[in-house]
Amino acid sequence: MHVAMHDAQALALARGQDSRLALSMAAAQVLGYLFAAEERAFDRLGFAIAAKLSGQALGELNDADRQAMLLGYQVGRTVVQYAEQDGAQRGWNGLRLQYYGEQRYYGPGAWEPTPPYFYYPPDEPFAPGWTPWMLSSNAEFRPVPPAYGSPRYLQDLKEVQEVARSLSPAQLEIAKFWVDGHGSVTPPGHWNQIALEEVKRVGLGAAATARLFAQLNVALADTFLAVWDCKYHYWTARPVTVAAPLTGQPLKPALLTPPFPSYVSGHAAFSGAAARILGRTIPARAAALDAMAEEAALSRLLAGIHFRHDNEDGLKLGRQVADKVLASPAWGASP
Repeated sequence: MHVAMHDAQALALARGQDSRLALSMAAAQVLGYLFAAEERAFDRLGFAIAAKLSGQALGELNDADRQAMLLGYQVGRTVVQYAEQDGAQRGWNGLRLQYYGEQRYYGPGAWEPTPPYFYYPPDEPFAPGWTPWMLSSNAEFRPVPPAYGSPRYLQDLKEVQEVARSLSPAQLEIAKFWVDGHGSVTPPGHWNQIALEEVKRVGLGAAATARLFAQLNVALADTFLAVWDCKYHYWTARPVTVAAPLTGQPLKPALLTPPFPSYVSGHAAFSGAAARILGRTIPARAAALDAMAEEAALSRLLAGIHFRHDNEDGLKLGRQVADKVLASPAWGASP
């Protein structure tokens, strides 16, 4: 949606058209695609916004305003066409994901469904094959985890166990603040909420805001693909699975372990990417945003569901994706 809004606004400004009308119609097309049951409602909303912005009844819009709305419609439909071809629908039969463990790793330290619910299949196992926005491939920045049972691996596992044994109320609150599990806004949504507050704090202009949210969400989308490529390339087990076999001491995580492989941490990667994008546009807040990203990554260790190497490598991966997004010529000159 934010890509459509950014592109519609940029094209409208270049043509001397009302970018607000173009942006609104572009957003309505993508929202209608994503929420199909409400499709006509978003179209009506787009027209209502256009009428309000132009100060005219819809039947009285002048030709320039109609052309701006048509531009937004065309941009929105182009983005929808892209979404139809990016591979994200693979595996879904209309009701549920069909996945049977094809070509996955089953050796020592391999991921298994985790207690207490043992969910299967794991989340979005076909995501490594989806088309990225900016990455040359989803494996472009793929890191390498420590070997199962290696000194680093055992050190990080024992740290998870020690943290779980001595977790303080304040640490538990940090873990819960960043949990963003199913039914929530999720980590990308959490960082969009943070971005909204940061934009309001500094009073960012309309063009710069559209550009920022396009960069942010392209980076978050490609970070997701890079993380899921990594998860399903290595299929590493969660701490709760390997604690007893390797140390003789079971682990009870403070929070529910997500139903997919461990390495790398998605929360850490999303946070590293988002903080880097926001810090580039709002440099006075870069240090504070990086601190938030570090806390979000640490929260997964505090929760007992990730190793330190999951978090550290996830942060680095997200920052690498963000740097590539920021370096792209797709954004043109600064607004």
